[in-house]
Amino acid sequence: FLTDAVGKRLQRIEALKGIFIIDYSRSSRPHESEAIQVLKRLVLLFGTKRVTVLAYKNGFANFLSKFTNITSKASELIGVHHMKFMVFDDCAMITGYCETKVYWFNLIFSANLNRSYFENRIDRYILFNNSIDLSNYLVELTDKLKHVYHRLSDNGMFLPPTSDYTIKDLKSHSSISCCDPEFVYLYPCIQMKKFGLTQDSDFLNALFSFSPQIIKKSSAIFMCTGYFNLTKKIKNAILNTRNNWNLLTSSPKSNSFYASKGVTSVIPSLYEFNLLDFSRKASKQKQSLRSFEFVHDKHTFHAKGSLVLF
Repeated sequence: FLTDAVGKRLQRIEALKGIFIIDYSRSSRPHESEAIQVLKRLVLLFGTKRVTVLAYKNGFANFLSKFTNITSKASELIGVHHMKFMVFDDCAMITGYCETKVYWFNLIFSANLNRSYFENRIDRYILFNNSIDLSNYLVELTDKLKHVYHRLSDNGMFLPPTSDYTIKDLKSHSSISCCDPEFVYLYPCIQMKKFGLTQDSDFLNALFSFSPQIIKKSSAIFMCTGYFNLTKKIKNAILNTRNNWNLLTSSPKSNSFYASKGVTSVIPSLYEFNLLDFSRKASKQKQSLRSFEFVHDKHTFHAKGSLVLF
């Protein structure tokens, strides 16, 4: 239904253009492959000059698929396009779902097109209204990705990147920042280790490692993630600080991998084991840590973020 709305808008406004960026493996899941077919129909109706569809393909996962029976869902464990944002003119939205981007008149949209993401998923949505700097930043980032992602052609095939775009070219974009001095400062962080960009992990490691110096001991820190799989550095940083930590994550039943088949069926249990193991270590070190699980029969939990109360 989302692509239907976009299609109607494209019909109404001839000057409107849209860009969709998807993760190829995730959009190729058996029950979600309809997303690619819908995007192909949009390209067929409006042409590649008005509708651009880009796809991230994990080269190593594609290589393994030639020799093993690895599923598209399992290949996402190796690497996945996971950006989450929409841009509509001068408005930007940080969304919780993933895989596709659109923009109206430069309409960028990062979202999984599967209906379940709109009907039964608990997630975060943050709208930055009339935020020209942030919108321009996201549009420029998308323009950079055009050079390193596969592109859907008029004949329905994804063509590999043809330019000699380098990692250095992509990294040159990462220094852009934007802010509104009257209200809030925004420092976008990019995490694309394949291209040498680790801003997000670097920032979190620095924040939690130096928290004793920059955060009062009585402060509360809230961390929310649908999948509890922290890096070793962040785990150690949490265990070695004396802050009041609060963790919220998904229960196995509310995990989006719950009841899946094959190797991915064990993923919810692995995340829960990680949480229980980490909680035991925190208790042993007398760390102030409270952990919570979201449990619901009909909703999956996918919210993420950190909040520090000074």
